[in-house]
Amino acid sequence: MSLLDDLKKQADQNNVKDADDSSKTVQKHQANWHALVPKLQLIITYMRELATNLEAINIEDKIDYPLTKTITFKNLSRENFRVRKADENSVRDFSFRYDLVGERNVEFLVANDFNAESVRGILRKQNTRFTEVITDQGKAQFKLKPKITILFQYIADLQNCMVTLRIHNFDRPEMQVIRYKPEAITEELMEETAKYILNKENRFRSLSGNDINDETLQILRSKLKKDGKIPTDGSKAGNEKQEANTKKKSILGKLLKK
Repeated sequence: MSLLDDLKKQADQNNVKDADDSSKTVQKHQANWHALVPKLQLIITYMRELATNLEAINIEDKIDYPLTKTITFKNLSRENFRVRKADENSVRDFSFRYDLVGERNVEFLVANDFNAESVRGILRKQNTRFTEVITDQGKAQFKLKPKITILFQYIADLQNCMVTLRIHNFDRPEMQVIRYKPEAITEELMEETAKYILNKENRFRSLSGNDINDETLQILRSKLKKDGKIPTDGSKAGNEKQEANTKKKSILGKLLKK
């Protein structure tokens, strides 16, 4: 057999293998899609009804939103609840979203260094219009009307037969990622998600894979306060060092910050 014949044989074998692998992948994705689509329909139906109902009422309680560690937007209203699909013909990628909006313009000063650049980046990512001037003291002065868009984005993961939830900007300008198996997506989960969105007492974290639910966290928090391991309101200064050491030594430190 000549070299060209040998190479042709190898190429033919590789093409057959690639075609077989591709066929198996398509079959796997089709099977996973059949498992996921009823759950995606459950989510989008619930979220559409939630958006419709929330748009029909006036939510009176206001939200404070920390833009950075030192800048917080106060008294924001929740408005413009809606559901958006990436493709109108598919439920493979869609989001429930709403806006946090301030009633009036706000102004704040930031040192004209990486802090100012971070603020610019956050505002641009939010498509927030703002003006900026550099003061005589060399600081960046921002002026804007606060508007933050919150997204709960649901995406079908056909490879792993899961639904990925990306939560954008919920309580800070960050993204959280949660992955659900089909059997985890239930009416109860959607109910608790709605409560989570509305800042009501909920079991969203525990149903989303957090091994320690909110009730248990509260019990642990109360016990640590009683034992003097975290401060009460009247003894904060005296216990700061002890609290810091506790958080370093125990995973509860991370949980208690949530």
